[in-house]
Amino acid sequence: MNNFVPGASQLLVSTDGGRSWQKRGPRLEGYEFDSVSVRDGKVWIAGEHTAEGPAIEPFVFVPAKSLLHWEMRTIYQGAGGLERVAWGSKGELIAWVPHLKLEDDWKGPTYIHQSLDEGRTWKTLGRARKFKDGKRD
Repeated sequence: MNNFVPGASQLLVSTDGGRSWQKRGPRLEGYEFDSVSVRDGKVWIAGEHTAEGPAIEPFVFVPAKSLLHWEMRTIYQGAGGLERVAWGSKGELIAWVPHLKLEDDWKGPTYIHQSLDEGRTWKTLGRARKFKDGKRD
Protein backbone atom coordinates (compact mmCIF):
# COMPACT_ATOMS: atom_id res chain seq x y z
CA MET A 1 0.00 0.00 0.00
CA ASN A 2 1.30 3.47 -0.88
CA ASN A 3 1.66 5.91 2.05
CA PHE A 4 1.52 8.97 -0.22
CA VAL A 5 -0.87 11.63 1.03
CA PRO A 6 -1.53 14.54 -1.36
CA GLY A 7 -0.59 17.86 0.27
CA ALA A 8 1.56 16.20 2.95
CA SER A 9 5.28 16.71 3.53
CA GLN A 10 7.62 14.33 5.34
CA LEU A 11 11.22 14.93 6.33
CA LEU A 12 13.56 12.16 5.24
CA VAL A 13 17.09 12.05 6.64
CA SER A 14 20.14 10.12 5.49
CA THR A 15 23.13 9.70 7.78
CA ASP A 16 25.08 7.46 5.39
CA GLY A 17 25.50 9.62 2.29
CA GLY A 18 22.11 8.78 0.78
CA ARG A 19 22.28 4.98 0.86
CA SER A 20 19.35 4.76 3.27
CA TRP A 21 16.71 7.18 4.48
CA GLN A 22 14.64 7.46 7.65
CA LYS A 23 11.49 9.47 8.33
CA ARG A 24 12.10 12.23 10.88
CA GLY A 25 9.41 14.32 12.48
CA PRO A 26 5.70 14.20 11.82
CA ARG A 27 4.09 14.00 8.41
CA LEU A 28 2.79 17.51 7.89
CA GLU A 29 -0.42 17.82 5.95
CA GLY A 30 -0.94 21.22 4.38
CA TYR A 31 2.76 22.19 4.35
CA GLU A 32 5.12 22.62 1.41
CA PHE A 33 8.89 22.57 1.75
CA ASP A 34 10.48 25.18 -0.56
CA SER A 35 14.18 25.29 0.28
CA VAL A 36 16.91 23.52 2.19
CA SER A 37 20.01 25.25 3.51
CA VAL A 38 23.07 23.68 5.13
CA ARG A 39 25.24 25.76 7.45
CA ASP A 40 27.81 24.58 9.99
CA GLY A 41 26.71 20.97 9.51
CA LYS A 42 23.06 21.77 10.32
CA VAL A 43 20.09 21.71 7.96
CA TRP A 44 17.40 24.41 7.82
CA ILE A 45 14.19 23.79 5.86
CA ALA A 46 11.87 26.61 4.79
CA GLY A 47 8.39 26.44 3.35
CA GLU A 48 4.78 27.49 3.57
CA HIS A 49 1.79 26.36 5.60
CA THR A 50 -1.03 26.26 3.07
CA ALA A 51 -3.74 24.06 4.59
CA GLU A 52 -5.98 26.71 6.09
CA GLY A 53 -5.99 29.05 3.11
CA PRO A 54 -6.48 31.44 1.65
CA ALA A 55 -3.72 32.68 3.96
CA ILE A 56 -0.27 31.14 3.71
CA GLU A 57 2.22 31.33 6.59
CA PRO A 58 5.93 31.03 5.75
CA PHE A 59 8.01 29.02 8.23
CA VAL A 60 11.48 27.67 8.83
CA PHE A 61 12.43 24.40 10.50
CA VAL A 62 15.30 25.17 12.90
CA PRO A 63 17.62 22.25 13.73
CA ALA A 64 17.45 21.08 17.33
CA LYS A 65 20.49 19.99 19.33
CA SER A 66 20.18 16.38 18.14
CA LEU A 67 20.58 17.51 14.48
CA LEU A 68 17.96 14.92 13.47
CA HIS A 69 14.97 16.86 14.81
CA TRP A 70 13.66 20.32 14.01
CA GLU A 71 11.52 23.04 15.61
CA MET A 72 9.03 24.87 13.41
CA ARG A 73 9.19 28.68 13.62
CA THR A 74 6.83 31.01 11.76
CA ILE A 75 8.59 33.78 9.82
CA TYR A 76 5.49 35.94 9.39
CA GLN A 77 2.09 35.37 10.98
CA GLY A 78 -0.46 36.48 8.48
CA ALA A 79 -1.17 36.03 4.83
CA GLY A 80 2.25 35.81 3.24
CA GLY A 81 4.22 33.75 0.78
CA LEU A 82 7.87 32.82 0.69
CA GLU A 83 9.98 34.07 -2.22
CA ARG A 84 13.36 33.02 -0.86
CA VAL A 85 15.51 32.54 2.23
CA ALA A 86 19.24 33.27 2.43
CA TRP A 87 22.08 33.66 4.90
CA GLY A 88 23.50 37.17 5.27
CA SER A 89 27.19 38.00 5.47
CA LYS A 90 27.02 38.39 9.28
CA GLY A 91 25.29 35.05 9.89
CA GLU A 92 21.75 36.41 9.93
CA LEU A 93 18.92 34.55 8.22
CA ILE A 94 16.91 36.67 5.77
CA ALA A 95 13.53 35.90 4.19
CA TRP A 96 11.72 37.73 1.39
CA VAL A 97 8.00 37.45 2.14
CA PRO A 98 5.26 38.94 -0.04
CA HIS A 99 2.50 40.04 2.31
CA LEU A 100 -0.66 38.91 0.59
CA LYS A 101 -3.82 40.94 0.32
CA LEU A 102 -7.19 39.28 -0.04
CA GLU A 103 -8.07 41.94 -2.61
CA ASP A 104 -5.94 43.19 -5.52
CA ASP A 105 -5.16 39.72 -6.95
CA TRP A 106 -3.54 38.60 -3.68
CA LYS A 107 -0.02 39.86 -4.33
CA GLY A 108 1.04 42.64 -1.98
CA PRO A 109 4.45 44.19 -1.46
CA THR A 110 7.42 42.02 -0.53
CA TYR A 111 8.98 42.61 2.88
CA ILE A 112 12.36 41.56 4.20
CA HIS A 113 12.30 39.61 7.45
CA GLN A 114 15.43 38.94 9.51
CA SER A 115 16.41 36.48 12.21
CA LEU A 116 19.53 37.03 14.30
CA ASP A 117 19.13 33.75 16.21
CA GLU A 118 19.20 31.17 13.39
CA GLY A 119 15.47 31.34 12.64
CA ARG A 120 14.05 31.13 16.14
CA THR A 121 12.61 34.66 16.16
CA TRP A 122 11.91 37.06 13.29
CA LYS A 123 11.43 40.78 12.79
CA THR A 124 10.29 42.74 9.75
CA LEU A 125 12.94 45.13 8.44
CA GLY A 126 10.80 46.84 5.79
CA ARG A 127 9.71 46.66 2.19
CA ALA A 128 12.09 45.16 -0.32
CA ARG A 129 13.21 47.49 -3.06
CA LYS A 130 12.83 46.45 -6.67
CA PHE A 131 15.74 46.57 -9.06
CA LYS A 132 15.70 46.76 -12.86
CA ASP A 133 18.90 46.50 -14.85
CA GLY A 134 20.99 47.02 -11.70
CA LYS A 135 19.14 50.26 -10.77
CA ARG A 136 16.50 50.90 -8.13
CA ASP A 137 12.96 51.67 -9.25
